[in-house]
Amino acid sequence: MKYIKSFENFKPITTNSHKPFKVKKNLDTNIRYLQKGIKSLRNRLEKQKSAKGRSEMNKDISNKVNKLSDVTFKQLKQAEYLKNNPVKESLENDEENLISILSSPDFEAEDIEKYIGLDENTYKIPREYGSSGSYEYDKNNLTLVVNSRNIEELANIEVGTIPYFLQITSPYSSYEYTMEDDELEYINSYLSDELIEKFNKLGKIFSYKIDASEQGEINKMLEYFCLYKELKDIKSKIEIANEKAITSAANKILKELPYKIDSKYTSKDLDLELNFHYPDIIEYMKEHKMNVKTIKEFIENVNYNDLNFEFEYEKKYDFLNEENAYESLRTEVEGMLDNFIDSPEYLFPRLIEGNNIKLFKKKLKLAEFIYNYDIRIDYKNERMDLFEIAKHYNNDILKWFKTYIFQKTILDRDANESIIIYKLLKEHDIVDPKIEKEYEYLIAGEKYNL
Repeated sequence: MKYIKSFENFKPITTNSHKPFKVKKNLDTNIRYLQKGIKSLRNRLEKQKSAKGRSEMNKDISNKVNKLSDVTFKQLKQAEYLKNNPVKESLENDEENLISILSSPDFEAEDIEKYIGLDENTYKIPREYGSSGSYEYDKNNLTLVVNSRNIEELANIEVGTIPYFLQITSPYSSYEYTMEDDELEYINSYLSDELIEKFNKLGKIFSYKIDASEQGEINKMLEYFCLYKELKDIKSKIEIANEKAITSAANKILKELPYKIDSKYTSKDLDLELNFHYPDIIEYMKEHKMNVKTIKEFIENVNYNDLNFEFEYEKKYDFLNEENAYESLRTEVEGMLDNFIDSPEYLFPRLIEGNNIKLFKKKLKLAEFIYNYDIRIDYKNERMDLFEIAKHYNNDILKWFKTYIFQKTILDRDANESIIIYKLLKEHDIVDPKIEKEYEYLIAGEKYNL
C-alpha cells in the first residue's frame, strides 16, 4: 500500500499485510495552534463593539473551526490505522530488499539497473563516461531522468505539484505571493508592542481615536490619513515576508525527501532529474521500517504528506513565526511613524492628495506653508509648497485655500510669517480680494522699511 496522501478519503485498514502507514508528525502541533487561535479570537470577539468587526471575527472563527475539525479527523484516522496495523520492529532479517541489496559487499554499481523497477520507456540514465571512454556507474549514487507526471502518479500526489515546488524554489523564480486587501486588517499582529504604541501616539497628535492593538484599526487610520503609499508599502513588505516563508517551506519539504529532485529540460516528456544516494535510501528505509525491493517501490512508499498545494497555508507559519520574519516590515513602519510623529506637518501634502479637508481644517495649526515638501507626482520627485500641491490636484482643499476665512486664519497665525505667506498667496494668484485690501499694507510697509 502507498502511504496515504488524502486523509479525507482514507478508510481504516483492518489487516497488517500492507506496508506501514506514515504518521504525519506535526498534526498535534497544528491542532494546538488552531485551538489557541480560536480561543484568542473568541476573547477578542467579546470586546468587539463594531457589528462589522464581530461579523468578520465570526467568519474567521468559523474558518478556523472547520480547519480544526479537518485536522482532528486526520489525527483520529492515523491513530485508528496504527492501532489496527502494528509495524514490524525490524527489517534486518527480512528477505532480500534494497537495504540488503545495496549493503551487500557483492553489489556492483551496474547491478542497480536490475532493481530500478520502472518501465524502460519512462526513464533514462544520463550517460557519463570515464577516462577509459566507457560508461562508469557510481557505486553510491543513481541518477534517473524521468517524467514528472509518472513520478507524481507513483507518489500519488496531484499532477503539477513537483514542477510547482521546483518553480518556487528556483533561484530564477518569478513566484509572487499576492495578499488580499482584507488581510491588511491584521497589520497589528505583525508589529511589536512599541510600534503599536507609536500608532496610538500618532493618533493622539491628530486627535484620532485609535486602539492600534485591535484588528482593522491601523489600516483604517492609514486610509483616513491618506497614507495610501505607505499602506501599499506595508502590504508589499508582508507579501515579501510570505514569499520568503513559502520558498523556505518548499525548500525544506524537498530537502526532507530521501532523494533529490531537479529540473531537467532534456525533452518535452522527461523533465525531472532524480538523484538517489544509496546510504540515504538505506537510512530512510530503516527509519520508516520500509520493505521494498526496487527504486520504483521506494518512490511509491516515501512520505509525501507535505508535498501538496496546501503547503503554502500549512507550512509557511513555521518560518513566519521566526523572530526576524517581519523585520523589514517593522523597519518600514517604524521609519514612517517616526517621520510623522517628529514632523506632523509632513502629513499635510498627503491630506491634499487624498482631499481630506476635514482633517486638514481640524489640524490646520500643524500645517507649514512657507517651505517646499519633497513629494512624488506623476512618477517624478518634486519640491512644492502646499499651495502648489493643491493647485496640482485641484480639489476641494484648493477651493478652501482661496477663501477669505482660510487666508485670514493663516495670516494672523504668526506675525513673523505673515509677509512670507502673503507673498506666496500672491505668487500663486489665489489671494482673496478682501484679504488683498486688508493686507496690502504688508507689502507697502516692507518697501517703506527698505
